[in-house]
Amino acid sequence: MKSPSTNMNSEKSVNVEDHDAVLSSAKMHLQILLAQLGYLKATDTAINDPELQRLLPLLSENSSKNVPQGQSVQAPKKSNTPKIEVLHTPQTFIANREYVGKNHDFLLAEPGDRVVVHAWVDGKDAVGFNERNFSAGRISSNFLGDKVPNSKDKFESFIADEPNCPIRWSGGRLDIKSGDRIRICMWNSKKNGVGVNLATGKIGDFTLV
Repeated sequence: MKSPSTNMNSEKSVNVEDHDAVLSSAKMHLQILLAQLGYLKATDTAINDPELQRLLPLLSENSSKNVPQGQSVQAPKKSNTPKIEVLHTPQTFIANREYVGKNHDFLLAEPGDRVVVHAWVDGKDAVGFNERNFSAGRISSNFLGDKVPNSKDKFESFIADEPNCPIRWSGGRLDIKSGDRIRICMWNSKKNGVGVNLATGKIGDFTLV
């Protein structure tokens, strides 16, 4: 004799199988029904048959009974937050044509310039640094051509506000919080430079305190 728990598990299994069978059958019959209705509409039978006219509203009512009256089902909105992929090792590309960005958040480039890419935004825009004119910011991937070796093997980096960090940030376009790792693109002087915030993927200039 089977225990009660065994019987309950068996009943649950049967119910799941029945549900799947009903669902599969419903999908098949709906496809057949839609094809048949299409044929009837094409031959004007759907207009002339009173019984069919009575049943069609019921089908429409059942298909939309879970939707509040006066409302439509809308697809979920896509997030406007850009997806930023920070590169563990920067990559250098050669600009294939002139690029002038919309504002100071974009770098400037001419054909042949070496652009060091530190991050990608939505897989389309690069966050980079132009080694020739020292401009930093975003650039469309369409303006980047061949990939070439980096001009240096190692990039200097620091974690903001660590005791051994020689940098105390003040001013500039690079938004930095305590604990962020900053990769240095270049030093303009002993107190000014350009860096990439590896926590946010943003690039910009900074001024030391």
